[in-house]
Amino acid sequence: MNTEPNALLIGLRLKRWSLALGVLALLGMVVVVLSVVAALTSDDFALAYPGDDGEFVLMTAEDFTDSQRLTIVTVLSATQWCWFWMMLQVWLISRCCSRGEILTPRSVTLLRRFAGGLFAMGVFEIIQYPIIDAYLQAQGNGAPIRDLWAACLGSGMLESFMAGVLVVIISTIFKLS
Repeated sequence: MNTEPNALLIGLRLKRWSLALGVLALLGMVVVVLSVVAALTSDDFALAYPGDDGEFVLMTAEDFTDSQRLTIVTVLSATQWCWFWMMLQVWLISRCCSRGEILTPRSVTLLRRFAGGLFAMGVFEIIQYPIIDAYLQAQGNGAPIRDLWAACLGSGMLESFMAGVLVVIISTIFKLS
């Protein structure tokens, strides 16, 4: 039985898949940078959350000084930079896959870094609103957002849990290889 054509076909599919994965990761990194720049420069900046009757705006750009706005965007963009880190790891994984390196120590290390970024993203989602609330209260420009951070708690905990599961799976794979 001749398996050479099958191996060639699998290699071509792997290269296409890794190219698509790399392009999507690069697009993800570009979106992160553009969204942070837009938040820093846009006049439509607002602290808001979805409510029953649409979006509930707490404070707009006019309510903040430039330094307050920079601090708030820095805190809120921490999750974006975690996403950037994760997309960088995905891009590096796609490069490994394009060279045929699947489940090598390098690719497992990259998966662990991805899981670390996912965990950090979950942690930042949990703590970002309490940090912003404390900062604005200290500045004397408090917003009624004390209960808002609870909305982030669920998604942050889910991401942290997913990262924990991913780390367990990766460490098991690494032990097997």
